Amino acid sequence: MSIIPLKVCSAVKKEVYENKNEVSKGLDKCYTGDLWTAVAKKWIVEQVQKKEKQEPFFMYLAFDTPHAVLELATQAYPEGGGLNGGLQWVGKPGNMINTASGEVDSYIHPDYANVTYDHDKDPSTPEVAWPDVYQRYASSTRRIDNEVGDLLQLLKDLNIDENTLVIFNSDNGPSMESYLEEEYAADFFNSFGPFDGIKRDVLEGGERTPLIARWPNNIPANLVIESPSISYDWLPTFTEAAGYPAPANSDGVSLLPSLTGKGKQQESLIYVEYNQGGKTPEYEEFSPNNRGRLRKQMQMMREGDIVGLRYNIQGADDDFEFYNVEEDTHQTLNLATLPNMEALQIQMKERVLQVRMPDTNAARPYDNAAVSAVSVHNLNSGLKWSAFKNTAPWLPKVDDLAPVESGKSGTATLKEIENKGDIFLFEGFIKVPTAGSYTFSLSASSNAFVRIHEASVIDADYGYEAGFCKRRFHEPKSRLSSYSNLF
Repeated sequence: MSIIPLKVCSAVKKEVYENKNEVSKGLDKCYTGDLWTAVAKKWIVEQVQKKEKQEPFFMYLAFDTPHAVLELATQAYPEGGGLNGGLQWVGKPGNMINTASGEVDSYIHPDYANVTYDHDKDPSTPEVAWPDVYQRYASSTRRIDNEVGDLLQLLKDLNIDENTLVIFNSDNGPSMESYLEEEYAADFFNSFGPFDGIKRDVLEGGERTPLIARWPNNIPANLVIESPSISYDWLPTFTEAAGYPAPANSDGVSLLPSLTGKGKQQESLIYVEYNQGGKTPEYEEFSPNNRGRLRKQMQMMREGDIVGLRYNIQGADDDFEFYNVEEDTHQTLNLATLPNMEALQIQMKERVLQVRMPDTNAARPYDNAAVSAVSVHNLNSGLKWSAFKNTAPWLPKVDDLAPVESGKSGTATLKEIENKGDIFLFEGFIKVPTAGSYTFSLSASSNAFVRIHEASVIDADYGYEAGFCKRRFHEPKSRLSSYSNLF
């Protein structure tokens, strides 16, 4: 089940969808955080009760609160939680959930109604009340805590909490919203912690987010994982938890080894590019070099403890700034000028081009730069092939699969090896002797996937019909001895 997260109130008509069906009729006074939770509870119960033999299920619940205008619920959170308490789906027009009553956009949690703070940072003057905008933010954040607790209680009531993996994650750093009647500043609660940057920055404070994982039979209690990961790591994590390899088009790695302590954890690819106008805020908590930074095109990549950072990028040759974010959380000391960083500068400039494909709908200043080659010697003609058994309903990523057979072939054809397995991997190098635009084509009788370096060049997996597929790949710089990985 999926619902488009739009605010709903009795005064303004909004469209709300359950799958492809518009369902807003009768949703008056349904605060979206409450609505999402009530429907989620109803759906989980249905999955558990659907069959005598319980089957696994997956649910992605994206709260849209707190966000933007910081609207409030209509009333206090219902007592209790789980099957018989907390939020409940009623299903009657005008009363779809059990909090669809009261006054829209009205409920401030009593813990925040009369809180004061030192507005002028002078202990000799009286404190003043929190502005309304911060009471709203705290109240809506507190309500998510109620809603998640409600869902966890439901899992207990259904006797499935011990073997249900629950992930709670935020999507970005705190924001500042200047269009509100009272401006919301991200430093009021210091939600960026010991880092600089907020939402819309690629500084650590904009990118680092809280994440909690709960899986009692598999994840040890009080475990703290220090190694960096990124949101696209969760697809391969969930597929492995379900007993399948990740899809071939996944850029992430499974985090189960870190979570469970079993197996060797692969290193995550930490890469972000983002285009945003304006500047970073002038917060005194930030290092002076990170205040008022012009954003525009931004890029971030991490190698070990070093984060490479570019703001207001003009082209692919722009240097990265380097920060050891474990020792220098405010990204104060730029290490890029040190002699031992020259090799990393070259490596990072090359790799940020090797992991991505240009998108004409979101042009970047480095899109037309030459994709750097790899250095290889003593090559022989032909391709290496490996055959694998497959149990997944998709074309799998084979990194963690053991081949049942392997060999060499002159071309990427299955004619002589198709009886040796279910999935076949061809690996090799392409010589790129001159500048130009190259068209890579693929003709397949079944699903297929092509990467050059780490970039997804041809994806003929989901919904692909047997036939012909091609993709243009631009290589504008002449390199007579350049080679690119093809796999």
